[in-house]
Amino acid sequence: MQGGFLNEKAENYFESLEKRKNIEVIKLGKNIGVSAGRNLLLQKAKSSLTVVLDNDVYFTGDWLNPASGILEKNMDVGFVGFPRHKFNGKFENLGGRNLEVNKNILFVTTLKYRWDKEFIEVNDLCGVILLRQEAKKDLAFDPQFAMAFSDLDKGLQLLRSKWKKVVCLRSRVIHDQVKDTDYLDYNLLRVNYPEFSRSYSKFRRKWELRLPWKEHFKYSYVYPLITPQIYKMLHKLKDMIIR
Repeated sequence: MQGGFLNEKAENYFESLEKRKNIEVIKLGKNIGVSAGRNLLLQKAKSSLTVVLDNDVYFTGDWLNPASGILEKNMDVGFVGFPRHKFNGKFENLGGRNLEVNKNILFVTTLKYRWDKEFIEVNDLCGVILLRQEAKKDLAFDPQFAMAFSDLDKGLQLLRSKWKKVVCLRSRVIHDQVKDTDYLDYNLLRVNYPEFSRSYSKFRRKWELRLPWKEHFKYSYVYPLITPQIYKMLHKLKDMIIR
């Protein structure tokens, strides 16, 4: 497992996991970055099942067993994702999506959810991923990408792998312990807009793909100009217009 939001709750959770004989927790004493940490986990974990867990995710009840059960019953499924809920309990997204390439343009489609199903087949997963040992060779994370394009890079790898990917609707995780009133400052700490633009440029060179025009224009020409000061000013202006 990789990550765990660094507060007392997460530390207590990891301590409880370490006491269980069938679970190995891999932790580092320093932050080497999300993608590098994911790669280290994939290299070191020797168990039949591995969880790649982002550091802004919390755990709910019996979240792991339904997903591991899907892997046990479906040998052609290599990766399982999880629906994500906000810290206030509201549904956020399914933790999975579909990617389609058409004339060198990458289209990303979010999913409609149906809770009456056991799982939904997708071709990309994000957030928390449970994978079987045999599928690890099909997945790598590039530390040179910013968050969004690390996810898209991983998604294209999953799309081209032989394994089926599913979202387990009978499990869920909680994403981000952040109040709405604190979200502006939180975003300033975790989102570097010029870095997103640089990553998009690298992504285009690597895959020879671009996003649709609206996203392409935003990442290519708008994001390089957004400094923290401009970001704050835009949000204050937006709040004034809403009021």
